[in-house]
Amino acid sequence: MIYAYLIKYTHLQQAKEQALRQYSQVRGNVFSIEHLPNGAPQLISCGKPNGYVSVSHTDGVLAMAFSDDNVGIDIERADRKVSPKICKNIEQWTAIEAYAKWTRESLSKNIIFQRIPEDMIVTRLFGEYVISICSKRKDIAITQLD
Repeated sequence: MIYAYLIKYTHLQQAKEQALRQYSQVRGNVFSIEHLPNGAPQLISCGKPNGYVSVSHTDGVLAMAFSDDNVGIDIERADRKVSPKICKNIEQWTAIEAYAKWTRESLSKNIIFQRIPEDMIVTRLFGEYVISICSKRKDIAITQLD
């Protein structure tokens, strides 16, 4: 299962902690986040890696996804303009970013112009925001937190 949380925030770190507390409560375990040498976040429980986390934020909104399996997430304003040289719309852009996070590679030309596996991308419109999640899993719960 993928647990994704959307939070409007004033303080980003507090919003991240809120999402982590919510996930810990749902799973009945205490989790923390450490960063790998490449900067990718790693979910930790009992001092060892225990699942995956992906983080994205834009314009005062945080999106975090947690799963036992690898996951990537991206959120952008729906009205954000993207270069037609790179992709055709914001939905495609969020899919590219989510895929890059899933691969745990930097966003490079290799990722941007690679064919994104469409069966691994779920894209949703939430008010004025577009969110894309990349995973081999399809069981996704998206929750907006206050």
